[in-house]
Amino acid sequence: MLSSGPGGQNVQKNATKVEIRFNLRNAYWLSDALKDGLEKRLGNRINAKGELIIESDRTRERHLNLADCFDKLRSTIYDVERNMNSRVQTEEDAAIIRQRAELSAQRRLAEKRRDAQNRRLRAVRI
Repeated sequence: MLSSGPGGQNVQKNATKVEIRFNLRNAYWLSDALKDGLEKRLGNRINAKGELIIESDRTRERHLNLADCFDKLRSTIYDVERNMNSRVQTEEDAAIIRQRAELSAQRRLAEKRRDAQNRRLRAVRI
């Protein structure tokens, strides 16, 4: 594939643009939930055969563009998986967070009192 962008006459001679096709349907090692998440997020890049199409013409070297395509695929899968695994906060979690905030506030106030007392003790009384 020919790349777009600068390069003068040389751009017409070198095919450095890369396109990879990743078949989601045949990726047995991905969970069905992850496949659904990828289809929702990248539906416009999936063709009728179920292939996810990723292109790159970022650099002027073909092997670097191929590596860039695989990086895009890898990071997309990780992002979708990370978003799927985000937990919904339960009431128990909220209670623990509130308790930690209260303890932190108590410690902060105690430290302020201790610092104020130290300042009073250092003051010179004449």
